[in-house]
Amino acid sequence: GIRVIDVEGNKRVETPTVMTYIDLKVGDNITESKIEEILKNLFATGLFADVVIEEHGDRLLIKVVENKIINRIAFEGNDRLKDDILNAEIGLRPREVYTPAKVQQAAQKIRDMYRLSGRYGAKVVPKIIEREQSRVDLIFEITEGKPTRINKIIFVGNEHFSTSRLESIIMTKETRWYRFFSSDDTYDPDRLSYDKELLRKYYHRQGYADFKVDSVVAELDPDSQEFYITYTLSEGKRYQFGTVKVTNNLPALKIEELENLITVECGEWFDSKEIERTVDKLNMAIGEKGFAFVDIEPKLHRNPKGLTVDIDFIIKEGRHVYINRINIVGNDRTDDDVIRREIRLAEGDPYNSVKLKRSEQRLENLDYFKRVEVKREETNVPDKIDMKIEVEDKPTGSLQFSAGYSTTDGPIGTVTMNERNLMGKGYDLYG
Repeated sequence: GIRVIDVEGNKRVETPTVMTYIDLKVGDNITESKIEEILKNLFATGLFADVVIEEHGDRLLIKVVENKIINRIAFEGNDRLKDDILNAEIGLRPREVYTPAKVQQAAQKIRDMYRLSGRYGAKVVPKIIEREQSRVDLIFEITEGKPTRINKIIFVGNEHFSTSRLESIIMTKETRWYRFFSSDDTYDPDRLSYDKELLRKYYHRQGYADFKVDSVVAELDPDSQEFYITYTLSEGKRYQFGTVKVTNNLPALKIEELENLITVECGEWFDSKEIERTVDKLNMAIGEKGFAFVDIEPKLHRNPKGLTVDIDFIIKEGRHVYINRINIVGNDRTDDDVIRREIRLAEGDPYNSVKLKRSEQRLENLDYFKRVEVKREETNVPDKIDMKIEVEDKPTGSLQFSAGYSTTDGPIGTVTMNERNLMGKGYDLYG
């Protein structure tokens, strides 16, 4: 059996700590399978870059090369993305084991973050500074580059609406000199996803019930470092409303009193917005009659041959759910209080889809945001949901110059400034 077990090369990891990983003691017999097990266990700790085991008679020598430990992480050249944002995403922390693979993964995550912010030309170079006791300082040298603009937007398959009309629907815009105050002409994958939803809503409001966006392709020109965006559309045929009826599953509700609220009529062009309005009006009227938890489902049946859509507004008892939390995200400039005062629901209130829609509309009417989305999210508690309000701030100020000439006073000029959301508080400033 083994009479002596020695460990060499360990500077930071103490020998008793190494011994706890190898499951071997003096007197044990050593075999090939045991050596393989020791190697596997030591490498699995992540503490060692290399391990060699040598037998010298009844002496077992374990030679280790320790992995370096990250002493400090720093970023240089990052003006657009601050240190705390980068630190939260790279997956590295001081006192963790350093490996080249982990550092390359972190560098790629930083590049991905800059791409999401519209800077596809960003470069990230990790630098290592050796310190004593196998420690290293890790520095990411970042060249942010310029925002990657959108040179051209192309629509394929749009037979019924012009390119200029569809461009006015989507958020993404082509680069123009006068858009220096806006970021809508920089490449943003999330904005493209939102564009797909905007196009779907627009076509469904115009009667194209089968419309879909087949693909959105973004191609980067390597020379100009600008994007070409192609939306491929399937418009489909234009539909009309067919039969319209109401199915009432609430015995205590008299449906005759609600029929005048249904403005969808047979023969009119299909319009998804009109369906939403009808559902909202029914929800509101039923709620006013004392029914707090009601679910109205507009069940659609397409008739491709006759190009009609039959609708059945099904009224039934809904889940009894209450608002747990209201979470607001994306408001980098506008205060939470400005947003909350427009919300028609409060934490603890019964969930009401009409009030949720109304809250979304009130936020859009403020005209402080490029985008507003109000969503419901399930929680771990069956009868509670969270409201998530996603917004994207937009510029709310303007500056106007005017000039003229007076025969008495000579050249005259005026400067007019207008800010509709002063300091994010929702105040108006004119001057």
